[in-house]
Amino acid sequence: MVQRGTLASGIILISMLSVAIVAAVAVAEATFPLLRGDPGGQTQTGGQLETVGQPEAVGQPEAVGQPEMGGQHEAGGLLQMGQPQTGAQPETAVDRVMLVRVFIGSRADIEAIAAHNFDIAAVGHEGYVDVLATGEGLAALDRMGFTTEIVVHDLGTIEVDPEYHTYAEMLEVLEQLETEHPEIARLYDIGDSWERRAGYPGHPGHDIWAMKVSDNVDEDEAEPALLYCGEHHAREPLSLEMCLYLLHYLLSNYGTNPEITQWIDTTEIWFVPLVNPDGHWLVLEYSQTHPQFELWRKNTRDNDNDHILYEYLFYVAIFHEGVDLNRNYIYKWGYDNEGSSGFIWDQTYRGPWAGSEPETQALIDLIARENFVAGISYHTYGGWVLYPWGYQVAETPDHAVFATLGEAMAAYNGYVPGVASQQLYRVNGEFADHAYGKHGMLGYTFEMADQFIPPGSEILYHCELNREASLELLRRLAGPGLRGTVWAEGTPAEAYLRFATSSDDLLWFRRSDPETGFYAKLLQPGTYRVTAIAPNYAPATYPGVVVGQGGPTTLDIEVSGVSHVTLELVPDATVIPRGGELGYTALLVNTMGEHGSYTGEAHVTLPNGNPYGGNPIAGPVGFTLAPHDTLDAYFVHPVPADAPLGIYRYEALVRADPEIIIASDEFTFEVVAR
Repeated sequence: MVQRGTLASGIILISMLSVAIVAAVAVAEATFPLLRGDPGGQTQTGGQLETVGQPEAVGQPEAVGQPEMGGQHEAGGLLQMGQPQTGAQPETAVDRVMLVRVFIGSRADIEAIAAHNFDIAAVGHEGYVDVLATGEGLAALDRMGFTTEIVVHDLGTIEVDPEYHTYAEMLEVLEQLETEHPEIARLYDIGDSWERRAGYPGHPGHDIWAMKVSDNVDEDEAEPALLYCGEHHAREPLSLEMCLYLLHYLLSNYGTNPEITQWIDTTEIWFVPLVNPDGHWLVLEYSQTHPQFELWRKNTRDNDNDHILYEYLFYVAIFHEGVDLNRNYIYKWGYDNEGSSGFIWDQTYRGPWAGSEPETQALIDLIARENFVAGISYHTYGGWVLYPWGYQVAETPDHAVFATLGEAMAAYNGYVPGVASQQLYRVNGEFADHAYGKHGMLGYTFEMADQFIPPGSEILYHCELNREASLELLRRLAGPGLRGTVWAEGTPAEAYLRFATSSDDLLWFRRSDPETGFYAKLLQPGTYRVTAIAPNYAPATYPGVVVGQGGPTTLDIEVSGVSHVTLELVPDATVIPRGGELGYTALLVNTMGEHGSYTGEAHVTLPNGNPYGGNPIAGPVGFTLAPHDTLDAYFVHPVPADAPLGIYRYEALVRADPEIIIASDEFTFEVVAR
C-alpha cells in the first residue's frame, strides 16, 4: 500500500508479514511437556501445552516478560529477586500482606503511589488510598513521606463467605434461568479461560458464559444492545453477584412489570457475569487450602513458561503469574508504564501483547459483534461511577453525555461519578476505554462497596443499592439520541458514522451493524451533521439533523457511489507450497480531485480461524494520494518450510481516521505440502 519505488516502507511491510508467518507457525505447531506445580510443593507431570505466540510488541514502552535474572525491582515495596521461588514456600519468609491506608494531599500523591507499582485496592473520597503491602511496602511508603494506617493486619486470614457463587453454582443458576425463561433468555459459551486454552493436565480450565435477554432471543434484531459484565479481577466476586442479581430481576419481572417488559421487548441485553473464571476458582475454592490466594487479582497465565502455575514469592501476594485482564484490552494497550505494567509480577501486568488473553478476547469479540450502545463493568471497591478516558487525564468528545448519564446513575447508588483518570489514576488497555475508543460504546465502571469481598450478609444490600443505577442505562435508551438503518443499494450495510455539533465539534464515531444496518448513538439535544462512511462507497452527509428532548430521532441513511479511495489486492497465486513465496499487488486509486492522507495495514487469519495475535501484521503505514492518482506496490513473502497447512486469509485496510475504514480488500491462499 505504498507507491512503487518507496523501498523502505515496502521492506517494512514485507518483513513484518514474514515475521508474522513465522510466529503463526509457532502458535499452531509448538508443543512441549508440561509440569503443573502446586505451591505446596507437589507436582504432576505429563500432558501437552499448545503455546501462544508472543510477537514483538511494536512501540511498547519497556520489555515485557521475565526480567533479567539477578536484577531487582521494587513493586509496591515488595523486593523482587531475579529468579522466583517456586514449589514449597520458604519457611523463613513469612511476611504478611496488610491492607494499608495511605493519606494523601493531592492527585500527585496518587500518581506517585501508582508509579511505584503498589497494588492499589481503592481510592477513597476523603483523601486516602488503600494499598496492599508487606512490611517492606509499609517502609517504602514511610520513606516516601506518607502517613499510613494499617486497616487489616493480615489479609491472609480473611475467609471468603460461602454465600458467593462458585463457578459451578453460577453456571447452574444461568442454566436454570434459561430453562425457566426459554423465550427471552439464551445462554452462550463465548470463549475459554487461559487454562482451558492451554490444556493443563489435571485442571481443564473453564468456559466463559454470556446470557442474552430479549423478546426474540435467537434473532439479531435492529435494536440497541447493552452489556453488563463482572469479575475481570478475581478478588472481586461481588461483581459476579451483581450480574446474577440484575439478570434474575429482569427475567422474573418480565410480563408483570410494564417498564421491564418494554425494555426486554425493544433491547438486546447481554450479561457476562464472570470474565475471569480461573482466577475466581483460585479465590473461592483453591484458597480454602491455600489462603495466600484469597486476594488473587489476575488470570492464571504461566508468564515465565516454566510450566508451574500459581507461583508466589515469600508467602505473600507477589504473584509471578497472571495478566491483569483489565489492562489487556486493545485500545491504548501499553500506552505508558503508569497506566499498566510491563513486568510480569506486577498486579497490573498488561500481558505480552494487546488482547493476548482468551478471556479478554472473548469480551473484545462480543463487543465488536454486538455493537453495544453502552455497558457497565462491575468492580470493587470504593463507591465510584467512572467513565473514559482512563489512559490520559482528559475528557472524551462525548463527555457531556457520559457525565449526564453518570450523574443520573450515581443519584441512585450515592457513588461519586467522574472521569476515571481524573478521579482515580491513569489506566490503559482497560474495558471502558476500549469499548468507547474502538466502538463508540459508552463504557462505565462501577466500583462497588467498601472492601474487595464484603461479608455474604451484605451481598443483597450492595446489589439492591446498584440495581436502579444499572437500570438507568435502559431508561436512557428512550432519551435523546439518533438511531436508524444504513442502506447500500437496498441492502443493510456496515458504515462508520461521524457526528458533528452545530459548532463543528466532532464527537466519537459509531458503527452500524453489518447484518441489520442498525446503529444508535446517545446524544445531547441539539443539531448535528451526520456523515456515514461505508467501505468502498462514497461518504453520505446529512446536515441539520435535529435531536430533541424526548425520545431518539430516527435517521435512515443511504450510501451509494464509489469510495474516494479504492483498494484491490491481486495475488500471483492462491496455492503456495511450503517453502515457496506469496506474491501480490496492492492497487490504490484516489477518485477525488484533491489530495488525501491515509494509513494502510494488513491482518492475517490463521488456518484454525483465529486471528494472528500480533495483528496488524503490517502497518499502520502512512501515505498520500494526489488527485486522481493511482499507486501500486508489489510484495513477495517467503512461506516457511514448516508453515501449518491450510487456508489463510489476508486482509488489507485503508483508513482515513484511526478507527474508520474507507476501503478494504482480501484474498485467501492455501499452504500445501511440497
